[in-house]
Amino acid sequence: MSSERDQNFLFKDKNETRFVLKVSNSKESFEVLDCQNKGLEHLESNTNLNIPKVIPDKNNQRINQVEANKNKHFLRVVSYVEGIPWAMQTNQRAESLIQNMGAFLGLLGKGLGASHKGL
Repeated sequence: MSSERDQNFLFKDKNETRFVLKVSNSKESFEVLDCQNKGLEHLESNTNLNIPKVIPDKNNQRINQVEANKNKHFLRVVSYVEGIPWAMQTNQRAESLIQNMGAFLGLLGKGLGASHKGL
């Protein structure tokens, strides 16, 4: 899966439920990732937006650290949201698509009324 900064991997569990494993860029800070997770959790509890849900591990951790090639990376898992990514839209200038994006961003901004030291 494409990403600006992370490496993303789509996988399924035994029930065919899809998830995304997010491997952070080695330069990404824990605080930024924690801020992203907290933002998603805040939106989940305060809006009806169809957004990824943060999935904790069996120890209830939402971010784990691993080392690969002498670099440290953080791992996270989020639920998969069905749809066509913006970058794959064939007509990004379609009026209906722009209106839907604007409405979504308005609800997103309204729902985020939170602060975090990672911002």
